[in-house]
Amino acid sequence: NANQTKAQTRMHGNDFTRGLLRQPSPEGEACDGETLRSPPQTPPADTATAAAATAALLAPPTPGNGNGNGHERCASPQLREAVASDAAALHCRQCHKAFGFFTWRNYCESCNRALCGACFSSVILPEGRVGVGSLLTVCKLCLKAFSSLDFTRTFDYAGPADKPEARVLLFVHGGGSCRSMFRTQIRALSSDFHCFSIDIPGHGSLIDTPLTLRSATDTVVDFVRNNISGKQIIYVGNSFGGYLGMHVLGLYPGFFTGAIICGAGQNVGPSAGVASKVGLSLSGSAQAVVSRKRAVVLATRALDPQYVSPQLWEECMLRCGVFFGASDQQIQVLKTIDPVKQLPKYPGPILFVNGGQDRHDAQDMWLNLAKAHTTLTAWGPVGLPRWEPRLPV
Repeated sequence: NANQTKAQTRMHGNDFTRGLLRQPSPEGEACDGETLRSPPQTPPADTATAAAATAALLAPPTPGNGNGNGHERCASPQLREAVASDAAALHCRQCHKAFGFFTWRNYCESCNRALCGACFSSVILPEGRVGVGSLLTVCKLCLKAFSSLDFTRTFDYAGPADKPEARVLLFVHGGGSCRSMFRTQIRALSSDFHCFSIDIPGHGSLIDTPLTLRSATDTVVDFVRNNISGKQIIYVGNSFGGYLGMHVLGLYPGFFTGAIICGAGQNVGPSAGVASKVGLSLSGSAQAVVSRKRAVVLATRALDPQYVSPQLWEECMLRCGVFFGASDQQIQVLKTIDPVKQLPKYPGPILFVNGGQDRHDAQDMWLNLAKAHTTLTAWGPVGLPRWEPRLPV
């Protein structure tokens, strides 16, 4: 509404935000607090194949063109010619890794360039396409061309212009997603909190940055130091972002006045049990059996509209892109994060949130290790939660 829009502000060109962001980053700029959607990018002008792919994707699909590579939706002769020329490619067009017995040749379903499995790793639903049947597995170039995410920014912001003293919420997303994951929460909270949502390495605008525990930790810490240091900051992390948060809280306990850890109730670190370690390893093996697109299709079809809005799933995930390129690195990072060691170092309050059907066998352990804590288990649909509180502070 008009009042909410008026209450929210952009980072640059505003006296308050120049004070809030002590060292404004040229890589970050505010999103529209009402929509929180970055403007869609256009294909690079110097890339003819990506431009041709844009036209082909926006055109009705032509079934059965007989190329045998799963590119039936690529109708243009230029694209079919690209497939023929890349069929003999000896190296991945993106990372230049040589194809061989263990490195199979795949084809971007937009521009049809030959790719190795590691580079054939992002799934997206381009604007103009409808339904999971129109999902594409694409290269990085085409991902950036069709994603609704602005790849020139590393974070999004929305907050109240008239409340400079308001607390800061720092949102850190889970694996496979990006900073757009928290758009709904930011819309609901940005009238009372200064909300920042950042990308972690291997995802979103940091897709080209290798994901390690060090790089992920540095991303969070550097953002706080360079932009919101000295503010009352509450860390909000989901899934991988939740595990990363428990690590960062222990290393830098003075950075945050509180934390909300969501969907990170299973111990998968060094002290994990056999079942958890096997499960984590199997999740990595499954990626070699189930294609990335198939995994997204299955996840989408498994969503219960009573709990998750299909429109929100499409906006916050499918239109922005699903990032599988750092999946193997993510598993290795999770194996090294040790909440048992880090949680006792943090003196502030932590709210642990888990879904009613989430695995949270380590929840009691996290509660006992945290100095001040509470936990909520959500059983109701999103937007109308029914909470089951345990061990309140």
